[in-house]
Amino acid sequence: LDNYWNTGLYGGVMKDCDVMIKKGVEQDQPHFVGIAKVLMAGALGQVACIWGDAPYSNAFLGTENLKPSYDSQEQLYASIQTLLDEAIVELAKDAVPGGPNAASDLIFSGDAAKWTATAHALKARYYMHLTKRDAAAHTKALGELELAFTSNNNQPDFEFDNAAAFANPLAQFGAQRPGTIIMNAGFVAKLAGDPRAGLIHAGDAFYNTGDSLLWSRNSSPSPLISYAEVKFLEAEAQLRAGQGEAANTALRAAITANMDYYGVDGEVYLGSVSDISGAALEAGLEVIMAESYKALYGQAAVEVWTNYRRTGYPALTPNPNGSNGNNPSGILPRRIIYPQNERVTNLESLNAAIANQGGALLDDDLWAFN
Repeated sequence: LDNYWNTGLYGGVMKDCDVMIKKGVEQDQPHFVGIAKVLMAGALGQVACIWGDAPYSNAFLGTENLKPSYDSQEQLYASIQTLLDEAIVELAKDAVPGGPNAASDLIFSGDAAKWTATAHALKARYYMHLTKRDAAAHTKALGELELAFTSNNNQPDFEFDNAAAFANPLAQFGAQRPGTIIMNAGFVAKLAGDPRAGLIHAGDAFYNTGDSLLWSRNSSPSPLISYAEVKFLEAEAQLRAGQGEAANTALRAAITANMDYYGVDGEVYLGSVSDISGAALEAGLEVIMAESYKALYGQAAVEVWTNYRRTGYPALTPNPNGSNGNNPSGILPRRIIYPQNERVTNLESLNAAIANQGGALLDDDLWAFN
């Protein structure tokens, strides 16, 4: 994931957001500032839950600081919440002429209310990341979910272009590197009898030229956070709050939302999903995570991985023949190795972060999920 760190995040969306925030402030464009802070929070959330400690507070100073220090993962999660709080404030301000519109906002065409609802949804997501560290995480999340968007139609989908050069990355990968990645047999088995299966894979393929697979078409969308995920978050938060009936209702709403997004009838499938109204916490979590594992395919891989790391569900078995040079324990990876260029250009800061975390191999856990 070196390229994702270097050009996708720090040299890509995060730098763009930093520029947009500064220009928005200079030009008195609060809605641009708010949108940029929502997007920065989403990107920083990816950094925090993939690598743990990482640069942020002094990461975008250019030649003023070419060797930024690393914020702790705990500090990064606090920064995410601050960014989203600030975004909500900016988006509540009056619109200014020249602000976001259909030409400049490719997700919501400048609709501040929809961006605000997205900010609340993301706040809930990142509170729930900390269920092992904050006993009140689910309560905080429930408060935010009351203000989040309430349908598939209002989720923040980025629509890719049907042209191959501007296609969804999964489609590009499938077309350019055929056979390099195939579907995991265990995941395919979990989809047996699922009405979404034929839209997720074709045998062991995640991509085909016939465009029958939902997430690997050129124009497949990429949601910043989906409505299905919002409802899965609610189901878990209600379960942790001891509200079994509400948790069960939210779980079914999450599955239904995902089925509707696929355009399939999920009524029969819902009948096979365990009722968690009276379930103990672990039993209920196992059902919620098993369903979100399937529903979030193609749109929220990092969230599925994060859910596994903080809950242990779904129960997965590491490959006994895996190459474990950077994973001495041979467990399912708990983090990703820092990029090589950080070792070359920012070694002192990197070593301080590694020391703070007690290691940085694939089996060294992160603060939030330990």
